[in-house]
Amino acid sequence: KLDLDRERLIEAQAVAKVGSWEMNLATQAVIWSKEVHRIFETDPTSFGPTHLAFLSFVHPADRARVEAAFAAPASETAACAVEHRIVMPDGRIKIVEERWQTFRDPRGDAVRALGTCQDITERTEAQDHVRLQADLLAAVGQAVIAADLEGRILYSNQHAEELYGCVASDMLGRPLLEVVRPNPSNAAAGVAIAENFSSGARWSGELNVMRQDGTPLPIQLAISPIHDKSGALIGTIGVAADITERKAYENRIEYLATHDALTDLPNRNLLDDRLAQAIDRVGLVAEQLR
Repeated sequence: KLDLDRERLIEAQAVAKVGSWEMNLATQAVIWSKEVHRIFETDPTSFGPTHLAFLSFVHPADRARVEAAFAAPASETAACAVEHRIVMPDGRIKIVEERWQTFRDPRGDAVRALGTCQDITERTEAQDHVRLQADLLAAVGQAVIAADLEGRILYSNQHAEELYGCVASDMLGRPLLEVVRPNPSNAAAGVAIAENFSSGARWSGELNVMRQDGTPLPIQLAISPIHDKSGALIGTIGVAADITERKAYENRIEYLATHDALTDLPNRNLLDDRLAQAIDRVGLVAEQLR
């Protein structure tokens, strides 16, 4: 049973691309799981991991930061984390996330660290791809927000801050529909937008939303899918424009169509419209009385 459990753990780590490790803080000796060896592309039968050997894989530009992060737990017991690049023998670069916690003996001395190592290369590249497309669209001078497949905001530009009344740092990681909040009258549109996050469907149209301070805002919104180099869906991007002035102009045109421009009184067009509505109502009542 122990062997079966161990195999299941190895399979789970491979699927999640998360390996585990343990380091003796006195000797700097390290034990890597099979998945960590797979991430670093080393042979478990011939490669003996140590902290110095691990550092030799770390990208030179990240090494000082990583060394500082691992030195800090000597005086801390809280969980720690650091993202950094590693360089493969053939020059390829991977991005990993290390998470660990330091444990102490009864005397209070730090004796070992237990941690995990996750390959986040694909995730990071996908996020970078989303941000790149968002940066390109930001040049058009409209509000741009990019979200992942769960609808969490990955990126927003300055125009989005101004349009929705929410600073970028407050938007990051929040559900898109908490920032772009449809009015209750647009509930169906909100549902359609939410479905786009995982389906990759396109959506465009006018939407009445509320700014963060609760003031109403009519926008023209277009939502499109974002794909990575292999064609896999990795997120959605929304481009919005404030159409307050346009809607005011349209409303004015509609008003002038039924009112006199000089007196502001209802004109013949409005009278004809109201008369037609009254005739229809009378006809409907007559039908019901038959």
